[in-house]
Amino acid sequence: MRPLLAIARKEAGDIARERTVVLAVLTQLLVAAFSAFISIGLVALADPGALGASAHGTVAYVGPGGFDDRLQQAGTLRVVRTGFDDALAGFRDGRYLAVVEETVDDPAPRRVALLLAEGDVRTPLLMAEMRTLLREYELSLRQERAERLEQEIVEVRTGARPGVVYGFAFAMLLPLLVATPVFIAGAITGDSFAHEIASRTLPLLRSTPAATRDILLGKLLPPVALAPAQVCLWIALFALNGLEVRNAPALVLYTTVLAALLSGVGIGIAFVVRRPSVSQSAYALAVLVLSAFALALPQDPLNVAARLAVGTADTVTWLTMAALGAAAVATLGLALVAAHRTLSRGAL
Repeated sequence: MRPLLAIARKEAGDIARERTVVLAVLTQLLVAAFSAFISIGLVALADPGALGASAHGTVAYVGPGGFDDRLQQAGTLRVVRTGFDDALAGFRDGRYLAVVEETVDDPAPRRVALLLAEGDVRTPLLMAEMRTLLREYELSLRQERAERLEQEIVEVRTGARPGVVYGFAFAMLLPLLVATPVFIAGAITGDSFAHEIASRTLPLLRSTPAATRDILLGKLLPPVALAPAQVCLWIALFALNGLEVRNAPALVLYTTVLAALLSGVGIGIAFVVRRPSVSQSAYALAVLVLSAFALALPQDPLNVAARLAVGTADTVTWLTMAALGAAAVATLGLALVAAHRTLSRGAL
């Protein structure tokens, strides 16, 4: 046990001195730490109304009346009723934030056309506000003309808003923060073994009191343990942002399983290729192929991570996780057995 821990400490020190690994971890840390700022920016693009902000300014209204009352009720907009030429001229010189033109051709539906400035930071907020006002205006018109409709009008108000920030964090950010350490763990493992093989230091390690098994496991444990350690950090940072990660132990275990699976792939490629530069390219290609095959699963690996974090894991999720665990045990076991036999025969 002592030789194994000594080799593991040496490997961990080598990983800590590797600039590429350190920069990758720091990059993930910055992404996770500033996830709130990133999510706010994406929310502003996807659903500006979710931020609770409103556009303030003057809007020119052209038409017979109707929707202008809804604009007045917004409270943040000043409505000026004018002709189309004046409205267009005022929009071009910046006096009007937008132009709203309403046309009526009974019994046909009313048409409302909006003219908004492209590239204005207030435009997304104004669009979100106009969408709400138009829906309310449409509902009021339907109620006024209820006798013309063959179906009864039913309005449902829940007061609920879609969780855009929540969806971004758990559907995009967390799976990314799980997948990146897993990929790095396999890359570090394969690169470490490939360098040891290329420099012929593995046979030298066998001349020490450490058994071949201790050598292999000692070099394997630090990169595999790095992935769940990072995920634990991301879970803590999510908690600081007020986002609770469900099934945290299962998520950490799942990360360890994926890291072990890709580490087995990295070891196998290193002992077959035996050249660091080629093994890195082969590992990246192998991960791409495995990712394509993973899409054929009932739930792909990133979907499993998201479901575990959200707390919506079902029977298929657990079965997929078990299947990936079995694949990790088989892949890593075969890679270690093949590496042990190669070292024992002195074939390096």
